[in-house]
Amino acid sequence: MNSLTFLQEINQPTINVPRAALRFARDIAYPTLAIEHYLAQIGRLAEDARPHLARSSSLEERADALSDFLFFKNDFRGNREAYNDPRNSYLNCVLDRKLGIPITLSVLYTAVARQLGLSAYGIGLPGHFIAGLYEDGQEVLVDPFNAGLRLSITDCDKLVRESTGFEGPFQPKWLAPVSPVNLLARMLNNLTHAYIHQENWDSAISVIKHLLLIQPDTDFHLRDLGLLYMYNGSLRLSAQYLEEYLRRSPGAEDFESVRNSLQIVAGRLALWN
Repeated sequence: MNSLTFLQEINQPTINVPRAALRFARDIAYPTLAIEHYLAQIGRLAEDARPHLARSSSLEERADALSDFLFFKNDFRGNREAYNDPRNSYLNCVLDRKLGIPITLSVLYTAVARQLGLSAYGIGLPGHFIAGLYEDGQEVLVDPFNAGLRLSITDCDKLVRESTGFEGPFQPKWLAPVSPVNLLARMLNNLTHAYIHQENWDSAISVIKHLLLIQPDTDFHLRDLGLLYMYNGSLRLSAQYLEEYLRRSPGAEDFESVRNSLQIVAGRLALWN
């Protein structure tokens, strides 16, 4: 299965999120990455955690035991000092450095939990990603970025308000499990922002190309590719993607600004001819 492309990974009947995340890491930044090595590392974490959970009876106790194992015994933690470091968005780097952001730490938490037989999933709150565990009608919410702290609905509401400034009522739909495809897309979106923050246009382009594999009908990815190619000086490719965006999205709010960008690109190209 190590030979599957990213596109093949996301088209599997059941998507293996850690494996797909390691696959895009190898595609984008780590060409010699040994995917099976890191999957085995997750497996070892699960086996090492098993005795700690065996002494727990309730779901809450097992959630706490897993959090204690990962975030205190093994020292995985949120990278508050360098949140925008792209390495925080790569699962292999999270395993190597024991540093991550909410979504990658949640992917690790749920991957280990599932290998321990728990029903675990990611939850994409606006502005913050957490993990959920479910058993016999009971749900436990945890925040892997904050050492696996157990969360109440009130806590989740506070997280949303603090991270986004949202002032309306909390929406229960925000607690729905995130699908594997949407989870991977959110990981890639975070990675895009990290590379743009660094003005690393080439890496951002590679990330968005993976986003297009997941979301082929999302037109703004074409716009973003066009702008990024403009920034890195690939003007013909920039024109190609900007033209395609304008063709597909004639009613877009940014239609005029994108058309102006295309005219700038076309003007520069004309100077070359």
